[in-house]
Amino acid sequence: MFFPQVLAVFILSLLCQASQEIDDKYAGFPKPLTEENFKLELANGLHVVEFFSPYCSHCKQLEPKWKEAWLQMKDEGEKLGITLNQIDCVASGDLCVDEDIEYFPTLRLYGPNGFIKNYPASGKRNVASIVDFAKTEAINPDNLETLTNKSESRLIDDAEFVEMISGEAAEPYFVSFWPTETMDDFDSYSKFIGCENCSPFQRTWMLLSNRLLKYGIKSAHLNCAAHQQLCSKLGFDKLLKFDDEYAERHPRVALVLPNKTTNNLFVYDDGFTADVTPYEAFAKSIYTNNKPKSITNKQLEEMMYYKLDFSSEAYIPLNSQKIHLVFSYDPKTVVSEDFEIFEYLLHSLSRVPNVELRTSQENVMTLVRDGYEEFYSDINRYNRDSKRVLDEAFFTLTTLTQSPTFVLFKDGDVVPHVFHGYSTTEMRNPDLIMSWVMEHSKPLISKVDHTNVEELTRTNPEIYDSLTLLCVDTSDKESQKQSTESLDKFLAGYHDFEDTRMKFMFEKILNRRGRKQEIIKGLRDKNTEIDKIVGAMRIEIVHEDDRKTLLGYVDVSDVDDLLARLQVDANVARRSVGDVFIIDTKNKKLIYEDVSQSTLNSTPNNLRDTLISINIPEKADSEAPHGVPIRIFAVQNRRSSGLSFRLGHFVLLALIIIVTWKGAVFLKHLKINRIYKAKRNTTGLLGTTTYEKKNFQD
Repeated sequence: MFFPQVLAVFILSLLCQASQEIDDKYAGFPKPLTEENFKLELANGLHVVEFFSPYCSHCKQLEPKWKEAWLQMKDEGEKLGITLNQIDCVASGDLCVDEDIEYFPTLRLYGPNGFIKNYPASGKRNVASIVDFAKTEAINPDNLETLTNKSESRLIDDAEFVEMISGEAAEPYFVSFWPTETMDDFDSYSKFIGCENCSPFQRTWMLLSNRLLKYGIKSAHLNCAAHQQLCSKLGFDKLLKFDDEYAERHPRVALVLPNKTTNNLFVYDDGFTADVTPYEAFAKSIYTNNKPKSITNKQLEEMMYYKLDFSSEAYIPLNSQKIHLVFSYDPKTVVSEDFEIFEYLLHSLSRVPNVELRTSQENVMTLVRDGYEEFYSDINRYNRDSKRVLDEAFFTLTTLTQSPTFVLFKDGDVVPHVFHGYSTTEMRNPDLIMSWVMEHSKPLISKVDHTNVEELTRTNPEIYDSLTLLCVDTSDKESQKQSTESLDKFLAGYHDFEDTRMKFMFEKILNRRGRKQEIIKGLRDKNTEIDKIVGAMRIEIVHEDDRKTLLGYVDVSDVDDLLARLQVDANVARRSVGDVFIIDTKNKKLIYEDVSQSTLNSTPNNLRDTLISINIPEKADSEAPHGVPIRIFAVQNRRSSGLSFRLGHFVLLALIIIVTWKGAVFLKHLKINRIYKAKRNTTGLLGTTTYEKKNFQD
């Protein structure tokens, strides 16, 4: 008996010691904030706040992770000006009601002016993700603006808005519309009912109202509940009434251009986001493109021949490459109606990043010819075969158009793109013009990582068969220099491939023309009726321009995450500066070897031959490399079932068992929940919640 007692005492002492070590480890862990010290604590810096209930099972699961995240951020957080705090919603229920907390645990970011944003619904609730969120938000310049700025938006009523759209406004206004009746003081207002997205967008609008001033755009806000007739006519009925589609209820925004009585109201209709950037780009694009500036051939030449550079001191950062859509016209023949097309392109152009509308009275077609000459010079610098030259017949076909016309120029791209407008009809067709713009809307080379690789692989799949990625390293000056040198060779190899591709397309057109002429000749030889001959002559020759590859670059530090996103083993390929990956989107494969089964890199000839084997096998001397399979996911609706995707029928079976076993308890809780919501007048607020969020909520 004595030995078991000694053993028990020994184990108990070990447990006590372990408990003491844990307590010592988390010494200084802050107590939950209360109504008394909440605003006082928030007055200094940024805070990631967890709203929890001590009776919530998900909160209990999160507790050790939260403590560990606090420990990791304790010292670094002091330097970055961000802390982790908690609020017990049982002990401080009124505070949680005031903050519109609907579920536990809720994680939010706060600053001195109050709520900033929610923790991402898709974000994982683990230590690394919480710490990463805190660090990212601490250095986010938007949050610094949130700490220091006040809103520059002013309240307007329906009468003033009608004056604006009647052309009486002297300045452009970006106007936001809210499901509110008395939001007079924009910065302090917090009584949003039935609008989960209103509080996050309040911060967004504050930032926008300050940023847009540099473009000469002012901001205003309007209470739709107080001006229901106006908002209803604008199509903002969701802001006037409660319904079951709670998730669709969010502020709306529109830009009003000054000194115009028609085509002066542009509603942002690309869906809701709390990110400032899309709204800023929308307003800036429409306002600046409303009156296009003139551009000279000299300026366009500088754009074409600009040497893309990975250096941190580069004049044009690679992620800021511009696209100029130039309206080229002859002042002797142009008519005023030719310029009216601008108004019909404004809204569509706002969806294309970094596109600026310009006008030119100079002969820009000389730049197109010069660009092709430089294109072939670049190929011949590295080409091991015979020298390449411009085919005049091909050039004529490629640049055939009328005046006025559109020509699209990109930073660093020596070959401008000419709109094939053969008549006035095409030049006054905004849909046709925008279809052409979208075909060429990507910069010469795009930054690629795990967050956008799938989007890029879906870019115009009827035109692009692959995505070609150059591995670069931007961590230091020497690596930046090596990356730039690799880019030069990479572009030369791409140009060499493009020469083959364009000639292949031209051959197909010539072959179709030949077959058409043979058919017409055959009909004439047989003395066929004239109507049939004319019908054959009217058959249109399709000018295909596909089999293209989209260009991108990926930092070596991002390669592992990118491969993981494509579900490719990280060990299958190297990732040194100058290495190249080709994502064969048609066959869903990742190619990392060239046609000789060596590591694919930016060596121009090898890159050309490999691209030809993948995109134009009819012209290839070798078979395409086998590569490895990739998985490109379909984009999931945020309101769709992420949980069911992962667990499938097992979840369904579990739900059936739980509902059957605890039906009575479920109904009881449902009844209590309805009473609680009725008291708070929040019926319908939750709407359809994503399963990702439900995984961490009670």
